[in-house]
Amino acid sequence: MHLFYPLTATVQEGSPWKTLPELVDYAKKNPGKLRVITTGVGSTDHFNVESFQSVTGAQFTHVPFKGGESVVAALLGGHGGSHFDTLSKVLPHVEAGKLRILVISKKRAEFPIFQP
Repeated sequence: MHLFYPLTATVQEGSPWKTLPELVDYAKKNPGKLRVITTGVGSTDHFNVESFQSVTGAQFTHVPFKGGESVVAALLGGHGGSHFDTLSKVLPHVEAGKLRILVISKKRAEFPIFQP
């Protein structure tokens, strides 16, 4: 059996970044100033952040949490600029207008604008 969880790059709805290229451009021009929160060192989302930096040349400051919903709460509270995690964690907050998805890793009919 194979499971796939769509991954997202998400920011607060009020953030200045409307697209992933804008976020990457900011992180390149301001190395280390953008805080990216994850569920912890060695987690899947930490791996995704490190891979993303390697591929794009962007430089983030990694802020690890101890996991779970504390990461989403931290993003909602403004303790990080971005978050790389599963769609299921952020979707209720996107639908409530509190978070914005910049990209999603798997094509989904309900999110045509965020395709890679």
